[in-house]
Amino acid sequence: MRGAYSRRVSLSVEMHEHGDIAVIAVVGELDLAAVPGFEAELLTIISSGRYRLVVDVEKLTFCDSTGLSAFVRGDRSCAAAGGWLRLAAPRGSVRRALEITGLIGTLTLDPASDPDDVAPGTSNDASGNGGGPGGDGGPPSI
Repeated sequence: MRGAYSRRVSLSVEMHEHGDIAVIAVVGELDLAAVPGFEAELLTIISSGRYRLVVDVEKLTFCDSTGLSAFVRGDRSCAAAGGWLRLAAPRGSVRRALEITGLIGTLTLDPASDPDDVAPGTSNDASGNGGGPGGDGGPPSI
């Protein structure tokens, strides 16, 4: 007999400000169980008017395809408001997943760069124009 699958979410998210950039440190595993909470945190930050986000993934030990998708959706939401989302310090399997999917070049910061120097036009916005204000004037949804 099969029981219901239950898994405790093992992800912590902390945000601090660096000028007009929100730096979000994530620790643990970003998978199917953790993505809804992570996206809720991103939406709260974006809704507060923060559209330039650096997600510090140095202590992220695992990230599956749902986690990668959350990063892409977050970047698109930020781009719609004229900002961006970038990943800092990917390591191990997280870095490998970004390399395999081709996201390493579009969502990561150059380790030598200052977050203040990241150009908004470098987002993976499909239009190539780096995004712009949302059509309804409000913050975008993820």
